[in-house]
Amino acid sequence: MVVDLNETTNDLGFTKANEATISDYILSGNYKLIRISDTKIIRSGTLRARTSFNLVQSDFASLEAEATAREDAARNLARQISNQVVIGVNNAE
Repeated sequence: MVVDLNETTNDLGFTKANEATISDYILSGNYKLIRISDTKIIRSGTLRARTSFNLVQSDFASLEAEATAREDAARNLARQISNQVVIGVNNAE
C-alpha cells in the first residue's frame, strides 16, 4: 500500500479585528493498494477527513485544539483507508 498525505488548514471565522476564530483542518490521502506478486493496482483513490477547531486567545489552547483536530482527522482517514483495503482485498479474490 502506498499513501501520499496532504494537509491543509483554512481560517474560517473572523472577528471585527480580522483575527481568525475557527479553523478548518483537512487531511487528504491518495492511496494505491498494490498486489506484491505482480504489482497490479487492486484499488486506488483519494479520501478526505475534515475537522474544525477553535482559535482562542491562549496560544497553548489553540495549539492543543489543532493537535486534537489532526489526531481526529488522521484516525478518520485511517478508518476510511482500512475500509478501502478490505473492499480491495475482497474484490481481488
